[in-house]
Amino acid sequence: MPTPKDNAASRNENLAENVAQNNAENNAKSEARNFIENQTVNNEEGKIEAAAEKRAKIGAENKSKNRVKTDKASSAGAAAFSDAAEANETFSANASALGAAAASGAAAGVKAGLAKASGRAKTNKIFFIGATLLMFCCVIYLFSPFLMVIVIGVLMAVATSGLHAKVTKLCRGRRTLASVLSLFLLCALFFVPFIYAVIEIAKNAASFDMARLNDALSYVQSLDIRLPGPFEKFNTQFRSFLANLDVAGVAKQIISYLSVVGKSSAKFIVDMVLIIVFCFFAYLYGESFKRFFKKILPVEPAQIDYIFSETANTMSVVFYSTIFNAVLQGFLFSIIAGIFGFDALLMGVLFAFCSLIPAVGGALIYVPTALYVLAGGSTSGAIVIMAYCVILISTLADSFVKPLVIKFINSRLVENPANINEMLIFFSMLSGISTFGFWGVILGPAILTLFIAVLNLYDYLKKIEFE
Repeated sequence: MPTPKDNAASRNENLAENVAQNNAENNAKSEARNFIENQTVNNEEGKIEAAAEKRAKIGAENKSKNRVKTDKASSAGAAAFSDAAEANETFSANASALGAAAASGAAAGVKAGLAKASGRAKTNKIFFIGATLLMFCCVIYLFSPFLMVIVIGVLMAVATSGLHAKVTKLCRGRRTLASVLSLFLLCALFFVPFIYAVIEIAKNAASFDMARLNDALSYVQSLDIRLPGPFEKFNTQFRSFLANLDVAGVAKQIISYLSVVGKSSAKFIVDMVLIIVFCFFAYLYGESFKRFFKKILPVEPAQIDYIFSETANTMSVVFYSTIFNAVLQGFLFSIIAGIFGFDALLMGVLFAFCSLIPAVGGALIYVPTALYVLAGGSTSGAIVIMAYCVILISTLADSFVKPLVIKFINSRLVENPANINEMLIFFSMLSGISTFGFWGVILGPAILTLFIAVLNLYDYLKKIEFE
């Protein structure tokens, strides 16, 4: 009887056999599967190789066909390129001919257009210049009654532009206030002495006794007056003059002269008022006018500044030298007038104003004064007054000292000295007085200054043109 140990061994053997059998079956199946797979892969590879061969064969055929087509296309392209080149050359030649013709026509058209435009521009320019000149002449004619006072007012503003600039600086740029103050100072310089003289003359005229003048003249005619020394040869003429002197006739003549002087004085006062008005506007709008002229004039702004500076400097020299010389002559005459018992201040103010009058000047004062002293019986006093005024005032102060005063003011008192000789300024003042009358003292130097400034400007522009 088999034991349990034998049974277990038997079971183990059976199990081992089953495992071995199963392994064998699995190996067989695996080998079969691998074989099938290898066959499948081989078949696929064969198919792929066959397809690749087929494709290579088709590709070779296509390549051969393409080569044939390419050769044909190249031949056709070469032929087409040759035809196109010939056509292009023909087109280029035609286009060049057409372009040349078009360019020639365009150039002719442009030239004709430019000529037409140039002619139109020239016509417009001539018309504009003519219209401007016409309107300028109309404006000059419109303001011709006031042309002199306008020019004098502007020149007065130019002459005192340095003073006005300082006043403007003190007023911190407030132009209206600065213009009013500058004008007030200018008026005070002229009108305060003038008003004082008018008031004093009115007082003395009210107390003037014509009978006293007749008595004095009768007394003088009764005297045997003989001129001293070098004037003896004029004794006959002098006695004849005194004998024929008619006080009533002289009085009438004086009254007629005074009426003329009164009318002239009234006109002078009106002119002075207008000058003050235009001077005020020149103060107020001077810089605006200056900028405007810089824009419209065909000159560089620096040259406009140069012309204005030269004119302003010369006008300043003329203005201050004239005032200084008038004050000096008035002061000198007040000394001799005070010595002979006249009102020194009044006579000095009158002489200063009369020294500004052309031709006669201070003679309007010292000749009547000498005659009045002569009528009082002092022949030597009259001669002293005449000699003093003719030699010291009219000759030395007016003819010799005045150029020195001009030179001093030009070099010391004017900020930018004028580049004009002092004697030229002096003679331009004399010539201006001879030509234009009283206001020639300002107009003469102004014309001379502008002339010299324009010459210097022309010389400057000529140098630039040649450079």
